[in-house]
Amino acid sequence: MQVLQCNGRAAVAGHARASRQVRRAALTGVTNPGHGASSIVGRLEQVGGDMRTMALLLVTGMLLIRSAAAQEDPDPRFRGLIAPAVASFSLSADGKPDRKDFDFGRNVGKAWLASKGEVKIDTWVQHRGLRCARYEVGIRFGEGDHGCTNVRWLAPVHWLTSINQCNNALMQHAAVDTDEHMVDFFDQVTCAERIVRCEGNCK
Repeated sequence: MQVLQCNGRAAVAGHARASRQVRRAALTGVTNPGHGASSIVGRLEQVGGDMRTMALLLVTGMLLIRSAAAQEDPDPRFRGLIAPAVASFSLSADGKPDRKDFDFGRNVGKAWLASKGEVKIDTWVQHRGLRCARYEVGIRFGEGDHGCTNVRWLAPVHWLTSINQCNNALMQHAAVDTDEHMVDFFDQVTCAERIVRCEGNCK
């Protein structure tokens, strides 16, 4: 009887130790209690590595954003925006497109060039500040690679409007004119640049 009682107490004690080890493993996430310390250290090193990687990515992203912002920050006295040519539905007598359209963006405006040199621009210019400035809007046409890169301009800027703006005014600049330089180059045109020139309180 004594042997059975001793064996019973030993079994109970062993069961209790096993239960404590299971609970400890559940709380620490360690499945092998004998290697608990090394597993925890490994987890901490992994977390530290992940945090360093995230910090590096964050810094890199901030530098890229700052670089992009610098490239997109134009000179307030001279700003240009390029758009590719799109053939319109207007056709000549021989069935060829008689006009090329240019879309500079939803909140910016549009322009077109006809085969006989007629030019139209309809765009918006935002003034910043209470003091006034004079804004001139012009356009020039060129031939460039896909996406309007490496553009070779075919004629000088054709200035179309000139308006005084004050008090943070957003004003429409619209005009129609004829650019005689473009009559001979119409078929070569693939790009246009809308240019805004400012004099006075330009921001």
